Amino acid sequence: MKFLKKKKRLKKVRKFFATCKIKRIEYLEEEFENCEEFLSLSQRETEILHRMKEVLPPEDLALLNEYSDTLNNMMSLKQYFFYQHGFNDSITMHHLFNHKNNVKLHVQFV
Repeated sequence: MKFLKKKKRLKKVRKFFATCKIKRIEYLEEEFENCEEFLSLSQRETEILHRMKEVLPPEDLALLNEYSDTLNNMMSLKQYFFYQHGFNDSITMHHLFNHKNNVKLHVQFV
């Protein structure tokens, strides 16, 4: 019986951490998308796209858009991969330090 309770508790903890990861990524994404450098590059990207629409034939523009979308998806996947592993590594380190050296980790939720 204790094993089942422990398993349920572990499942709830994992769900909680998954929720924390998602919320943190959403927060960071919003913060990033509102920084001046990103806004400037985003505006530049829009200007270039409008110029390409005027110059390129539709089939070439479609191919370029497909390439750009694929590249963006790859970069997003890479960023998520590194962020996820960094977050998990942080939890692992906290667990090791907290149990071995009695070091406390303070987490602030925003």
